[in-house]
Amino acid sequence: MNLAGMRLASILKCGTMKTAQSETAQLKPAQPENAQPENAQPKSAQPESAQPVRYVAGVYRLVIAFFCIAGTSETWTFHKPANFVYFTHQTNILLGIVMLWAAIASFRGSKQPPAWLKGMLTLNILITGLVAGFILPPTDPATFVYLPFLPGIPLVRMLHVIAPIMAAIDFLVFDEHRRYKWSYAFWWLLYFPVYLAFVLVRAQIWPNSGPEAGGNPYPYGFVNLKELGWAGLGMNIVIYMAAFCVAGLLLCLIDHVLPRRTPLTGCVPSDHSDPTKQN
Repeated sequence: MNLAGMRLASILKCGTMKTAQSETAQLKPAQPENAQPENAQPKSAQPESAQPVRYVAGVYRLVIAFFCIAGTSETWTFHKPANFVYFTHQTNILLGIVMLWAAIASFRGSKQPPAWLKGMLTLNILITGLVAGFILPPTDPATFVYLPFLPGIPLVRMLHVIAPIMAAIDFLVFDEHRRYKWSYAFWWLLYFPVYLAFVLVRAQIWPNSGPEAGGNPYPYGFVNLKELGWAGLGMNIVIYMAAFCVAGLLLCLIDHVLPRRTPLTGCVPSDHSDPTKQN
């Protein structure tokens, strides 16, 4: 009887302990599945090794923005507002704004400008440099304009040489790659016909408004309707559109070939949204 009593008491004791544990578990507040321990440290948006690099990218992009904005100072200060008709000035102004955006995003560790936008301006500034270097006649040094605090660098060099080279390096070194869709190369073509329409309409409305000598409203000889006629202008449009398309496809190819990230890709990836995305 004593042995049976001891077994019964042991069973009752175990049952009581299990009941108490069950009630304690029910009273304890439930934690979300993704909850972290109280002493857990918040995760950084980027690995610690990437933090200094994004500051380097930010400073570099600030320098690009400076040259773009400084080089077009005669335009946006309205000292020579007719210069806005130049493809070079439009591209540099837009690139300067986007590079300033990219620099701030690099410093803050926030989203970079959309890939399609930065890619379009990178393409346009590279074409600007190539056209200035191989198609347009060289600028007469006697016409060089300098900023007081940069007496050794003419404005035209900032726009035609420095900005294109620095933008190319930024694309190769600091951008995240494998983001460009092949369709971007065709969407990027839209800027050129819009620009041509602006030039032609402006020339018809203000035929003596410059910016070229004698009030010539056509900024480049290859878009001079008065000299080329519609047939010659149409041929140039086809040639330049084809060149833009090939250059855009080549830029997309380089983007796809390069590794997605490198030790110098210290910036936060851009928002991948683009105007070609369908809902």
